[in-house]
Amino acid sequence: MTIRALVGLLAMLAPVRATADPADAPWQIGARIGYARPIGELERGTSASDLSYGTLPIAIDGARRICGGFSAGLFATYAPAIPKLCGSASDCVASFGRDVALGALARLRLPPLQGFETDAEAGAGYLWSSRRLSDEGTASTRSYHGPLLARLAVGATRPMSARFSLGLEAATELGIHLRSTLEAPGVARSRGTDGPRLHGALGLALRFSYSL
Repeated sequence: MTIRALVGLLAMLAPVRATADPADAPWQIGARIGYARPIGELERGTSASDLSYGTLPIAIDGARRICGGFSAGLFATYAPAIPKLCGSASDCVASFGRDVALGALARLRLPPLQGFETDAEAGAGYLWSSRRLSDEGTASTRSYHGPLLARLAVGATRPMSARFSLGLEAATELGIHLRSTLEAPGVARSRGTDGPRLHGALGLALRFSYSL
């Protein structure tokens, strides 16, 4: 389904007029689910796209309105990583990796656009990643961790009721890994990454918001 079709569907499902503006509530709880394409390098010589087709981020966040259209809060993300180097269905299931991120965010409400509430978000935190490879029951795991330097996003949501909103979010993330671990039969190694490199993701997600 194209982005235009998704936006059209949201517009048809939304009521003509909500009884209250969710953006004026002091608290906002959010959740999102989507797809993110990897970019950059995990470490020197290892491209992020070498080990995975991408991730399926599932995230929650909570933000408190500080003043006007400015809010601040926290977020947590769990993202299964779709394996790339597997030869059978069972090996692919066993080769799923994951990304886990925790961080803080700042959100700025932007002017409404065609009935949609829009906002821009910036955040930073810490990221733990693992990529697995299973081959006929023999598995190896590469793990990385390091700071999530920036998470930048723009979103557009449509009020579905006085408190609930639904929409889309486009985001990019950038970070570096400081340490890596390799676990395989007969091998257990943990060290600093071989030349920290910038890595990240480009993502699109369905976003749910609930105002308190």
